[in-house]
Amino acid sequence: GSIFRATHLHTRQIVALKVQYVKHECPTNRYERHLYPLLQGGKGMPKLWASGVQGEWDFLAIDLLGASLDSLYRKSGKDIMDLRSVCSIAMQLISRLEFMHARGVLHRDIQLGNCVVGLPPNERTIYMIDFGFSKRYIDPYTNRHIPDSNAKRDFIGNYCSVNVHSVVPSRRDDLEAAALMLIHLLTPRGLSWTRNGVPKSSEAHNRLKAEKRAAQPEDLCRGMPVEFEDFLRYCRRLKFKDRPDYSQWIEAFRALAVEEGFPASEDFVWPPPSVSNQSTPRNVLLLITPFSDQRKSAPSSPCSDGSCQKGRLRRHPQRSG
Repeated sequence: GSIFRATHLHTRQIVALKVQYVKHECPTNRYERHLYPLLQGGKGMPKLWASGVQGEWDFLAIDLLGASLDSLYRKSGKDIMDLRSVCSIAMQLISRLEFMHARGVLHRDIQLGNCVVGLPPNERTIYMIDFGFSKRYIDPYTNRHIPDSNAKRDFIGNYCSVNVHSVVPSRRDDLEAAALMLIHLLTPRGLSWTRNGVPKSSEAHNRLKAEKRAAQPEDLCRGMPVEFEDFLRYCRRLKFKDRPDYSQWIEAFRALAVEEGFPASEDFVWPPPSVSNQSTPRNVLLLITPFSDQRKSAPSSPCSDGSCQKGRLRRHPQRSG
């Protein structure tokens, strides 16, 4: 599919237009169209303005948004993201997942490229996008949780949970993917298995799976505030049908921000206030190509317990050597 910046001829509303050939082998537009109505009205959820099929093209018109976290992170030129920003991302991301899960939907593709900032006046809000792999975990006919199984997934991302490599995802796996993404942002050069990109062969996938299974939380989070290890361990303790305690972890990361001397607000401020505006990149729109001109390709899409350790800040020993 392709993404354009488009303008409604009568209302002058500017939107992002996702266009896909109707006979595409992986018709994500058609699938997303059925999920968007479930997600309308939530903070950080794009509004669906229109959708349909015109000729040989399937289209979705949604809110035009700003840069992805992946773009901001790369353009910053920093080895890791600052802790204030990561705490803000944690609070907002967990809140977005709480809303989606309350509507009976799993995201299933948590990654930096699928988290984007809004445009003014919503530039401090992080939006979730790309629901091409999302799925209902509540059966609309029985109103019950889907059953556990070892059904194979079509796509495995860098941040997906260890469970997802062998069983059907549930709410716990969205949360674990979020935890791994946060840890990635605080890891110099990122998590080791992300450095070669998304695996494109069964051999590469098996290597990624083995490396991820071997990685222990205490090793992944060494040198970080203990909340990150605790969050990852909590996610991995959850059972298939468990409802995560979202509020516990939102407040845990809020408390961490406050202990570090940052505001308690979840607002995502970029560039970070401590960095000179003259030395940081501007927020750049992802979708800036006029509809009538060149096209911009969309990112490729392959078809409790637990203690929040609230009120304390303890860092793990730094890695030796």
